[in-house]
Amino acid sequence: MDQVREFIDSRNKGFCIHCGALIGTEESSRDHVPTKGLLNPPYPENLPVVEVCRQCNAGFSSDEEYLIAFLGSVLTGSTRPDPVRFRTAAGILNRSHVLRRRIDRSQTIQETLWGGPEILWRPELDRIERVIVKNARGHILYEIGEPTLGQPSHVWSCPIPTMRKQDVAEFENIPSLTVWPEVGSRMFVRGVLTFNDHENGQGVYIDDGWQDVQDAVYRYAVVPLHGQVLVKTVIYEYLATEVAWDV
Repeated sequence: MDQVREFIDSRNKGFCIHCGALIGTEESSRDHVPTKGLLNPPYPENLPVVEVCRQCNAGFSSDEEYLIAFLGSVLTGSTRPDPVRFRTAAGILNRSHVLRRRIDRSQTIQETLWGGPEILWRPELDRIERVIVKNARGHILYEIGEPTLGQPSHVWSCPIPTMRKQDVAEFENIPSLTVWPEVGSRMFVRGVLTFNDHENGQGVYIDDGWQDVQDAVYRYAVVPLHGQVLVKTVIYEYLATEVAWDV
């Protein structure tokens, strides 16, 4: 990722974005957003990092491992995922036979209309959504310098292959920003640098709106709107997600 310096009020980072605890009074840790295990080594430079309390950071570990292992299994078609493409998922499942059996039980094999086998996977959505929301909070803080405490108003995820073409096109489209983000934030800096490249002057454009953390592995977009802030992510070009908070 390109490194963009921010110049926001440091008080916005004075407490944990997950529980609200003051960072100065609690042990804190640097948390990668997105979850580092979703990426493939060698890791890109300048990975987004935010500071959260150590207890919250540790509290997401089990759900993060589940999401990593589940996606690796789905995309490989087996709970023995490709150790090259899904190195972290393979490592998790190799050392956790309990999790492997749990994910194994979530699959159903049925015959297609053409007589071939098809594997259907039943995710534990509550666990997946906790990780999606956790990463979305981090993306918002990193990009626009605003904490988002409280529950989101909208959480959604869907495998891209199951979506209609028009729905994929609508999801991929990031509207021009009609609301300026926090002054001094990374998104504000990008907006200032790119605003003059567009003649209509009706909105702020930041490339196509997507930030690529690792090509074909993870990308995200933070979209400030009137009364709402929206975060979209695409994981392995397979899982599309959206999280929104009313502001």
